[in-house]
Amino acid sequence: MISAPAAGSFPFSPFVPREKGRKRSFFLWIVLGLLIPFFLKTEARAGLFDFMNSPPIHPAYRSLVDWIPAEQIRLDVAVWYPTRAEPGKISTGGQEFYAARNARPIPGTYPLIILSHDSAGTRFSYHHLAERLVGQGYIVAAPQHDGDNADDMSLLFSDVQLTQRSRQLRNTLDLVLGDPNIGPLIDASRIALVGFGSGGSAGLLSAGAALTPDEWKNFCPTLEKLGKQDPYCVPHIAERMDALTEFMRYRAQARKDAADRRRSALLAREAELSRLNSAMEKRHKRLSSQYRKKMLGIPLPPAFLPPLPPLPPRERIHDERLKALILVAPGYAMLFDTDSLANIHIPVLLIGTPEDRLNKPDTQSAMLSAGLVNTRVESAILSGADSLSLMALCPPELAASLPDFCSNSEPEKHLRQENALVSALLAFLDKTLAPGGSPPVQQDAALAAPQMPRK
Repeated sequence: MISAPAAGSFPFSPFVPREKGRKRSFFLWIVLGLLIPFFLKTEARAGLFDFMNSPPIHPAYRSLVDWIPAEQIRLDVAVWYPTRAEPGKISTGGQEFYAARNARPIPGTYPLIILSHDSAGTRFSYHHLAERLVGQGYIVAAPQHDGDNADDMSLLFSDVQLTQRSRQLRNTLDLVLGDPNIGPLIDASRIALVGFGSGGSAGLLSAGAALTPDEWKNFCPTLEKLGKQDPYCVPHIAERMDALTEFMRYRAQARKDAADRRRSALLAREAELSRLNSAMEKRHKRLSSQYRKKMLGIPLPPAFLPPLPPLPPRERIHDERLKALILVAPGYAMLFDTDSLANIHIPVLLIGTPEDRLNKPDTQSAMLSAGLVNTRVESAILSGADSLSLMALCPPELAASLPDFCSNSEPEKHLRQENALVSALLAFLDKTLAPGGSPPVQQDAALAAPQMPRK
């Protein structure tokens, strides 16, 4: 009679104690796991443990340049995008920041943010914001607005300040999307505009609004009746606004006159063309009867008329590629009436800066909020902030040469305001630019700023 082998007499005996078998199985799986990579292809083996040692995401920087023949200006655009390359110090435009210049991007597609600086800024003034947005998976493009920047304010308080900015925003979007290095990285269905000061006001034009000068004449009288004050009503600024709106009316009348002249010329052209065609047809019949055989098959000659007068330029500059709009310390609210703002149908975030010297949220943001009736509007206030305090901290050399411009020199306070701004931006952008994000809806009354009466 053959007896069963004693427990533990074979290495893999089914009769081993349960605890010892578990330990052997555990160590066997560990050995197999360590050996598996050696049997894989090189590519698979290289990427097997990438999740454990993948390098961090860094901001890369690239400069794009374009020439706009219609306006005879050069367009410079700073672009930040994600990379794995190590950043280095970049000193340009009076600013210093760390980014990997012209580095290889991380493959993929990303939402795009067009960042429009304030009149006192440049394309580098918000590099700190761009770097943080890149770390959250966005590409940021910041154009330099010709005639409306820290080095050249020749268009400030002019009737073309906002319209030229808006055209430059469209040209920026064309340039970035058409760039062979940056364009393929952009998800064209997820594009937002973040505008500071006049950049936000120009963004309203890009989103579908139009300038309407008649609102200004009631702005200061209405505030005076309510017992309120506003920097735009200070005499020297009010005079500039009077001249601005007067030029707007003049240009509007010039466009109307040009349209009327073209319409009259078109009617006269049609009448003259009808008369000439009738005369040519009679002459053709008369010649045909005299020279019947020779005139057979000869077509009626066309009538040539002088060209029509050119059409007036279009004032509205609507870019339908924008899917969201963020206005930080927006101004010029009195240049947009309710009918004009009702043309905006993309989600809008209004961020007020109570300490701003010009664009006060209780008037500017409130007026815009009251007019944006056909979209979702959210509002936020950055306590203790103004438009200058949201720019990047000045390097020591720039702070020494421009102390008034670089008044925001407290790093801790600046970081708190930056964190609040980034939190507000991301909370809004993550909803509106997410794949299949929420569509525009009627404005929520709970989110609207206090309304200011309009005429």
